[in-house]
Amino acid sequence: MVDRYRPRLLFATTLLLCLGAAFLIGQHSYAQSADTKPESVTLRWFLRWSDTRIESIAVPLLERFHAEHPNIHIVVESASRSSDYYQQLRLQLTRGTPPDVFYPATHVAYDLALQGFLLPLTDLLRQDGVDLTAYDPSVLDLYDVGDQQLYCLPIDQAALAVAYNRTLFDNAGIPYPTAPWTWEDLLATAVALTADHDGDGTPEQYGIDRFYTYWPLLVWSATGHNVFDDPKFPTKFLLEEEDSVNAIQWLADLHLQHGVMPPPAGIDGVADPFRSGQAAMQIAGHWQVPTYLATPGLDFDFAPLPVDDYQVNRNDGSCFAIASTTRHPQAAWTFVQFLAGPKGLGAQMLTELQQITPALRNLQTSDAFRDPSLLPDHNLTAFLPSHTLTPAAANAARTSEQLTPASPVSEVQYNFPLYDPLHPIFQDWATVAESELQAVWSGKRSADDAVGRMANQAEDLLETLADEPVTRQSVEVTARRRATVPDRPTLPVTNTLAATESGAVGMGMHWPLAAATEISVTAPISERLQPALPFPRHFYVSPTGDDRHTGLRTTFPLATIQHALELVAPGDTIHLAPGSYFENVTSVTSGRANAPITIMGPPEAILHGNGDASAGFYLTHSYYTLAGFTMDGLHGDPTDPDGYTQKLLYVQGTGVKAGVTGLRVFNMTFRNAGGECLRLRYFAHHNEIAYSTFHICGLLDYEFDDGGKNGEAIYVGTAPDQWDDGKNPTADPDESSYNWIHHNTMDTQGNECTDIKEGSYGNVVEYNLCTGQLDPDSAGLGARGNHNIIRYNTIYGNIGAGVRLGGHEVDGVQYGTENEVYGNHLIGNRAGGIKIINEPQTRICGNRLERNIGKVVFGDGSEEYEPTVPC
Repeated sequence: MVDRYRPRLLFATTLLLCLGAAFLIGQHSYAQSADTKPESVTLRWFLRWSDTRIESIAVPLLERFHAEHPNIHIVVESASRSSDYYQQLRLQLTRGTPPDVFYPATHVAYDLALQGFLLPLTDLLRQDGVDLTAYDPSVLDLYDVGDQQLYCLPIDQAALAVAYNRTLFDNAGIPYPTAPWTWEDLLATAVALTADHDGDGTPEQYGIDRFYTYWPLLVWSATGHNVFDDPKFPTKFLLEEEDSVNAIQWLADLHLQHGVMPPPAGIDGVADPFRSGQAAMQIAGHWQVPTYLATPGLDFDFAPLPVDDYQVNRNDGSCFAIASTTRHPQAAWTFVQFLAGPKGLGAQMLTELQQITPALRNLQTSDAFRDPSLLPDHNLTAFLPSHTLTPAAANAARTSEQLTPASPVSEVQYNFPLYDPLHPIFQDWATVAESELQAVWSGKRSADDAVGRMANQAEDLLETLADEPVTRQSVEVTARRRATVPDRPTLPVTNTLAATESGAVGMGMHWPLAAATEISVTAPISERLQPALPFPRHFYVSPTGDDRHTGLRTTFPLATIQHALELVAPGDTIHLAPGSYFENVTSVTSGRANAPITIMGPPEAILHGNGDASAGFYLTHSYYTLAGFTMDGLHGDPTDPDGYTQKLLYVQGTGVKAGVTGLRVFNMTFRNAGGECLRLRYFAHHNEIAYSTFHICGLLDYEFDDGGKNGEAIYVGTAPDQWDDGKNPTADPDESSYNWIHHNTMDTQGNECTDIKEGSYGNVVEYNLCTGQLDPDSAGLGARGNHNIIRYNTIYGNIGAGVRLGGHEVDGVQYGTENEVYGNHLIGNRAGGIKIINEPQTRICGNRLERNIGKVVFGDGSEEYEPTVPC
């Protein structure tokens, strides 16, 4: 598992060796004449590029860069899949070992900037006199979080166009699409190009490939605005407008009513209908050009996107960022300018090779982009507007006398980020939108119904911001408070990297430097918890500390986590030193959506509990981030059941139908729990459990034979027989929802890796490794609630089934239906593959099952499902 989650340092070392003479000779010559040359530094550059792209672009770029800057050496690390890339990047940022320069997408950069992980670039831009008017202003605006600082230098924009197959158009005698054209024109063209030659009702050729991912395009084009009123500072949900609802239904009806687009599940065995010649058109980004060029026999071109009342396109993309904790900010800035600056080579080379739609305006108008040698006679201007407006300017223009829906905007383009809103609530909102819209695309729900349900969830998300209204001023203050000064360490343990002369990267560990002064805490707790702190505070805790200390310096740490919890305010961080903490702790105050309370430490910092309470950490407040440390329930005699803490992390809602939200658990270790390792109880919603390890949960029942079957790694919700046990504020069904459980390793040696109870819905369980489940009547992963998603997990070696679906009927409501299980790999589970107790379920497809004992699919509700068929 280590290799799976680690950037490819072996490739980095190999790349340095491949660059050979230029890198190592330069380094060696510097070592011999250090008195005449600048200090030599090594930077880590982390990319989400394929090996081919690195070899054809990164290597030549680095050769040119080193020729100009021989004292700056670059170690390249890469992860070609975006999901792996962001997983590794966030893990390194959380651990305090980030690369110096990296390559986030817009929405990721915005989120990382708000968390203080990105170095502000404004002073560096002024220092070197960089002309920001060289960039498309609608793109540049996305990298300012509201504090007048630029945090990432854009390299491209993910603009879209309509790719079309000229051969299929010619064969049908259909003219090639040209601007101006409308979405109804696109539908008419798609109808003319759809062909069902054998009359079986399933076309052999579709007019257009699926583009459900780009549904906001239709909303923008119909309304001229985003899903929310402002992508950065959302206060209102706008999707309930009739034009928005109609736009979503129009997209669904391309398949449901008109049959011109493949079904949501796609075409069996066909990964890309456009490239295979089974779809005549495709909504495409410029990044797909290299793939098109590599497809034999594909004669393609591009047309601009159709319009409704408004001409629209995407303006988000990717950028190059510098870690706020880099040891070499000036060298990193030199490299970023070389990559994405107006005078840099990186953007130029990517443009010439037809890899991007550039963010630099001079490259947008250059022959290298508009009339490239790689693509003669292709309309690449289809990706470009004649004139663009930022979202704020677009909203203002939309209500002006000069621009109204009655006068379609053929010469003014509205640019929007696809990831809307950019605000940190996006991840929670995206889970809601995906879950609800899947039912629209499949015809199980109307757009009107789905949008109504989405509106309820959106309002809940916006209400979480009500304690601190999201305004430009508040985000500016938050960004200032959360920004990390490069020379002020913020993590208790930091991996330092040093490149040896051979190019190898060595790791070292150190405790962060102490703050400059010791501050005495004399004010009452009520004063210290006021939200108007100018900067976040950092409290240090050590088993050898003293609670009479302030905890604001590593040399004067507190002794207990509980005391630190009594001192923190939103935005503060508690750093745990290595050692054992024998205490049961309880949260005291909530963080905020844009200022969570963070508790972090190395794996050697271990919270055990002490037997005084059933939970090691009883969390009843929202917006916490837990990262890096270990929760180990063994606090006493390992041969005695009383020597173990029953629950390790117990998350309990205490308000009426108001549960904990905004919890982020990253890179944690949970082990030796008497019962479940982690519990999300009573209306817990929009929490994230990721990159963590769970080992040995349920010792009381499975080791000491206590008579039950309790021992889940992650338990979501409340069983129906416990709804009225008095532990929840009300006896309502526990609607814990939209929790995201991903990239965890779970070996329970107890019961389910994840168990989602009746009433809980909209939860996503993906990319986890699940084994060690010991209950033959259950499964590795289970969903007893409705509308949950289990996908892309590896589930192996469990005593029960791989997956179990189905719940009880309570008060006339049948639970455990309409769940989705797809893309999973189930291996060697003793009770069989997928156990389906109730029906209907939604998507049971695309799973790979090997060496499971018993049936592939079984249970009272299993007859209609074949889990291995392609989705």
